[in-house]
Amino acid sequence: MSQKKKKHYPITESALSFELKAPLWATYTCAIATAVGLLGTLIFLALKSSLSITPQTFEFIYLFLLVLVLGGVGLYACLYEKFILQDGVYTYYKPFLKNQSAQATDIAYVEMITSVSMGTRGYREIYFVKFYGHDGKILIKFMDDGTFFKNPILVKSLRSQGVKVRHVKKES
Repeated sequence: MSQKKKKHYPITESALSFELKAPLWATYTCAIATAVGLLGTLIFLALKSSLSITPQTFEFIYLFLLVLVLGGVGLYACLYEKFILQDGVYTYYKPFLKNQSAQATDIAYVEMITSVSMGTRGYREIYFVKFYGHDGKILIKFMDDGTFFKNPILVKSLRSQGVKVRHVKKES
């Protein structure tokens, strides 16, 4: 019989403090969308006096305004949202809600949930991360697209702090 080897996670500098943020491609995409929306809106507003005002003109202005707003909200979220470990405190900075923090010593276990559902375009995975305290209450929880969930430094840091990690897969 072969025994299952226990994985060894050495404590490294990056496991003791880190900062996880949105990928650069997402930030750049949102910045470009914001710039295109702003430029398009300004150009149509500047040319509106020389153009004959038609419903199509307003449709273009509204389209560029929509791109501007969506790009701006996305850019704000990409720049503000992050997950950090500093001085033994895990903190999740939410872009639109209250930030959540928990001392590593207060965390009993972390549940990393992968929710798989069948959609019109195939399988879709959504990730949920929940930090539970010793009393069973949720200290930190967030939904993720995989940016934080799939980063191995998060699991390494949790295990180096003595926090148990449970992986759960739910299919619906």
